[in-house]
Amino acid sequence: MAQTVLGRLPSRPYAFTGPTVDPICREASRLTARRYRLACRRAGRELVRAGFSRVFAALVSALSLTAAPFRAVSVALVYLTAGCAARVRYADRGGSFALTPSEAAARRKLNHARVNTALAFLVAGVLIFAASIYRVGLEVILDGESIGYVSSQSVVEDTIAAVSERAGEILGRPFTISPDVIYQFSVVNKSKIYDSEGIEAGLLSSVPDIDRLSVLLVDGEPVGAAWSPSEIHSVLDQILANYTSDGQVSFYQNVSIQSQLAPVSLLRAPEQMTAALTHRPADGKPLLSVQVVEHISYLQAVPYQTERVDDPGLWLGETKQLTDGADGEARVMATQTFIDGYEPVTEITGSLTVTPPVTEVIAVGTRTRDATGTFLRPYHGKISSRYGTRKLFGRYEMHYGVDFSGPRGDPISASDGGVVVFAGTKPGYGLCVIIDHENGYKTVYGHCSKLHVTVNQRVGQNEHIANIGSTGRSTGNHVHFEIQVNGVAKNPMNYLGG
Repeated sequence: MAQTVLGRLPSRPYAFTGPTVDPICREASRLTARRYRLACRRAGRELVRAGFSRVFAALVSALSLTAAPFRAVSVALVYLTAGCAARVRYADRGGSFALTPSEAAARRKLNHARVNTALAFLVAGVLIFAASIYRVGLEVILDGESIGYVSSQSVVEDTIAAVSERAGEILGRPFTISPDVIYQFSVVNKSKIYDSEGIEAGLLSSVPDIDRLSVLLVDGEPVGAAWSPSEIHSVLDQILANYTSDGQVSFYQNVSIQSQLAPVSLLRAPEQMTAALTHRPADGKPLLSVQVVEHISYLQAVPYQTERVDDPGLWLGETKQLTDGADGEARVMATQTFIDGYEPVTEITGSLTVTPPVTEVIAVGTRTRDATGTFLRPYHGKISSRYGTRKLFGRYEMHYGVDFSGPRGDPISASDGGVVVFAGTKPGYGLCVIIDHENGYKTVYGHCSKLHVTVNQRVGQNEHIANIGSTGRSTGNHVHFEIQVNGVAKNPMNYLGG
């Protein structure tokens, strides 16, 4: 029997050992499907002649239904069966068993039962294992070419409808496909049975106006296609080559090349694609712009800062330059971007100070012109006449102030802050200034040679208001100084603090 199935016998006809499996499998893999099925059927007939159960022989014959990947295992099983049958026949002929005819018959019956049971389980296990991986499916043959396997015909029909819609989207117009589809039943590995997506690509490729092309996308929009991506790369490289720069040259838009199903009407010759990408409409930009980014550096002035400091020695509103400001210098690093050679945009990336700027310092006066409540000497010269009764021009009279003598032209200062209520010539006083300190006090400055204030002008304590002179009823250069409290002249020496 084994000779009939495999063309050769094992060295021990009743034994099936491990080392024989590999050569059996290798020989089984070379069997054609037709020879494999004939071998399984012959094995079943040999088992019947050897006295085995017809049910078991039918199970062995059923192994002819297993797919190609299981032929090696199935033939090995047939080989095992042949060995078992040879052993039974050997025992039937007496072999090395010294048994009576009745014992031999009982032994044969027992051997048949054991072998039938064991092999039945083995065959069933192989068939269950095969069923867990393989199943009956439909092979889809499109225009004479197999494109895969599906579980049912409805999968293909639903996919045809979906593909028609998808093809319409690709072509930009309504489209319905009517493919020549043939279905064939086949035992196939479950992993090879496709769903609708598995055969969609095959159906789309059957549309005559659609093919798998290399599509150029600019900002996600298709602008042309070619059969090979190298054709598009050549066009793009040539566009970039027109811009010579030491900087970085690239496309301003997002450019990509994708292999995808697309309408063949999208195919463009290289010169057509170049023209479409670089054409600049009136008052517009080209479809594909080139940006050139250059790294530059230059010197730039650093403006100086101005600092203002309070100066109590200056009147409120007055300023004084303490330090002159001077601009510094810095080296600026930047990137300059040109789009199609126009509209440069500069972005500063850093700077390094070469010469620091000098800060300008200005003193700002904080001294107010309001009354302080204290009085200072208007002039620090010698007292030539005090407050009280004195003899002048041969007669005694009351002197309502204090005279401070000094050279003509020396400055006279305001004893305290206030508002000028008189500035002019007053009988007896000559050129005279009267200041109202807005607290019931007034001060009078007479015999001046020159006045530096006007009526309603606000002056501060110790501010220059006039010059020493001898105008009016006077016998020499001095300043006549009075302090009046609510209109009554008082001895100034009782109020002067310095």
